[in-house]
Amino acid sequence: MSDDSSPARSPFTPYSSYSKQQPISGANVILPYETDLVVHDRPQPSSVASGHGNLFMNIYWTASAILGFKERQSLLLCFVFGGALIGFCLARAEMMNPTNLMNLTVPGEWFWYRQTLYKPAIILHIYCTISIISGSVVGRRAFGGAPSTQAAFYTDGILIVFSVIKGYVSVRETRKHRRWMLRAVTYTSAPITARIILVISRQIITNIGSYYSLWTCAEVQFLQQRGQGVPDFATAYPTCVNIPAGVNPSHIHIAVHAAMQALHVNFGSAVRETFGMALWLALVIHISGVEIYIRATEATNRHRRGFILERGDPKENSGGDR
Repeated sequence: MSDDSSPARSPFTPYSSYSKQQPISGANVILPYETDLVVHDRPQPSSVASGHGNLFMNIYWTASAILGFKERQSLLLCFVFGGALIGFCLARAEMMNPTNLMNLTVPGEWFWYRQTLYKPAIILHIYCTISIISGSVVGRRAFGGAPSTQAAFYTDGILIVFSVIKGYVSVRETRKHRRWMLRAVTYTSAPITARIILVISRQIITNIGSYYSLWTCAEVQFLQQRGQGVPDFATAYPTCVNIPAGVNPSHIHIAVHAAMQALHVNFGSAVRETFGMALWLALVIHISGVEIYIRATEATNRHRRGFILERGDPKENSGGDR
């Protein structure tokens, strides 16, 4: 039987700001619409449908509402960064055909990727969404395998694995799970940003004209046999012509000029010289960016369509594990 003497409860309005509500008299539970948080106002659905304001903004807010976004910038960020991730995957889809790997990899990489240790790893890395182990194997030789490049790949891999594990462990703690999965996706996308930086940096070192990277004689000989070498091999790399008997060409190193608009070997040298720096810079950008975004959207993280996803955690509120 209902108690007619109970105070009336205000109607639920999912798009309005919320402040702390007074608990119903005599109740020992906290209702799902009660929270200490304040969520910023967003346009009412009626204002979107009424046609007021800019048509583009009406369409933007309607799409945001359909997709469940509450922050003003969320749909834009999803379009920019999600679109970049999808675009990168589609652009590299040709590599899913193993016969294309030889022509689509950076000059000099196929010398290593064709070998027994690296070929299955690079194919698995391309086909699998989560392939940190195989990616770590090819990271030894990716883009020349310089120590700076290896360290950047391994650091990114550790960050991704750690974030995924933390997200999985905290799957029942909605806010913490969201934070760690955002970090995991952001760290995974760092190599895409690295390629954007790579386009700029390799052009810069080409214009400077005094950068070189180390190659083995075996690598440049392999490119020469494929028609991607230099017109006069003996003049350009005399060290690699008269190799003493019993000496492994992979143990002899030469300097190759880094330049974009030159030959294949010079283009590959420009990529080798700049990729490690580009990936480290991309990691700094992604780590900083995701932390700024997480903190900027923390209030909305606790509230969605007027219903609490998870009660406040004293450990989090005191600055504990985030």
